[in-house]
Amino acid sequence: GTINNINYGFDNSESTKEHYVIVNKEERINAKSRNGYYITILVNGEEFKMKVNKLVYSNYQIDDKILLYKYEGSLGYSYYEYQMESIYIYNNK
Repeated sequence: GTINNINYGFDNSESTKEHYVIVNKEERINAKSRNGYYITILVNGEEFKMKVNKLVYSNYQIDDKILLYKYEGSLGYSYYEYQMESIYIYNNK
């Protein structure tokens, strides 16, 4: 937890925009809390799973491309984010 907070919180890197292919989707149902939604993307030939909100999960299918923003992280651990305006643009082509 603390390492992730430092990696994100102190990151001043510029983002790069890239399209990634969704290779899997998974909904985790949890009786005690809200469901979790995950997509798996290919990054340099390797799978990377990330948690997304229900809107993203619902509007993308396997083999779709999704626009993500890649950051280097202050500790050198890259991370990915999506921005809602790119989701709306995708759905309103």
